[in-house]
Amino acid sequence: MSNFNADDIPPSLKAKDTWLRILFIILFGCTFYVSVFIIALLALLQLIAKLFTGQVTQDLARFGHNLGTYLSQIASYVTFASDFKPFPFSNFPNEHKNLPANWDGGNIPHNNSDAA
Repeated sequence: MSNFNADDIPPSLKAKDTWLRILFIILFGCTFYVSVFIIALLALLQLIAKLFTGQVTQDLARFGHNLGTYLSQIASYVTFASDFKPFPFSNFPNEHKNLPANWDGGNIPHNNSDAA
């Protein structure tokens, strides 16, 4: 039987930030799945609004877009593509707070500085 030697453990297994990252991955993974359910609910509400009023609800469309951005941030964090911790460790995405009041929920105007 071999003796266990603490020096044989890789430093990454002993690092506090590694274990915190694992905890955050679990928490953000759960948040991701809850958020997907919320997006499905938003889609249903928007469909009902469109069927009965002929228009989408602008606030729900903005929130849905921002929630999608949040999911993208979570995916980047849990796949180690980014060290940026999403909400609640940073602000919740609010990309379209300055859209015109008559925005119809579609054709989101993007600020594209690369366009000719």
